Amino acid sequence: MGAEPFEVQPATYAMAIRTFKDKVEWSGVQCFVELRSRITNTIKSYQARHGLPPPTFIADMGCSTGMSTIWLSEQFPEASITGLDLSPYFLAVAEWERRHRAATSPASKRSAPITYVHGLAEQSPFAEASLDLVNFNFVIHECPQAAIESFVRESLRVLRPGGMVAFVDNNPKSATLQNLPPVLFTLMKSTEPWSDEYYSFDLEAAMRDVGFREVVTVETDHRHRCVMGIRP
Repeated sequence: MGAEPFEVQPATYAMAIRTFKDKVEWSGVQCFVELRSRITNTIKSYQARHGLPPPTFIADMGCSTGMSTIWLSEQFPEASITGLDLSPYFLAVAEWERRHRAATSPASKRSAPITYVHGLAEQSPFAEASLDLVNFNFVIHECPQAAIESFVRESLRVLRPGGMVAFVDNNPKSATLQNLPPVLFTLMKSTEPWSDEYYSFDLEAAMRDVGFREVVTVETDHRHRCVMGIRP
């Protein structure tokens, strides 16, 4: 098993702080908001550029404890959002957080539901052509190439025609990551056993091969990227 549920939030903030470490006056929350805002602004710009309507049904694949799901719910307040994860422990935390927010924060109340389901992202419970946006947030660098290929195929299956997929993760072409000191790079790989397979995988080609169109990679900051495509 990976990180314990209580480790997810501080680890997420730490990643954001590392990304914006030049902003010494920023808190972890401010760094997190900047990191996520750049990602969702990239997705929204892509949707606008290709004339896609606001999504109505969204899947947050590999949602962990729901931090990314809650963020998506705030960015797309009219959409029904389902977070999917393989860990029942993470999902229990995510559901507790959802209920706590609904009970304590009137601003968090929304007409469109937030739900969580247990399952595999490569064999998801979503019906064919049922979603407008499939989002993978920092998932695929944890996976072998065979799994990433399955995520791509499954995303095409569950998206409606005109729906889009977004893979958000480390950028293999990032100068920051490429120039990490050897000791730090080795340390990072020691906790990320599939790094080599991820960094050598041609995600754009895999997406085009199964039929996605308008496939593009956008750098969201100096460490991360968003790879997007549309189901025909």
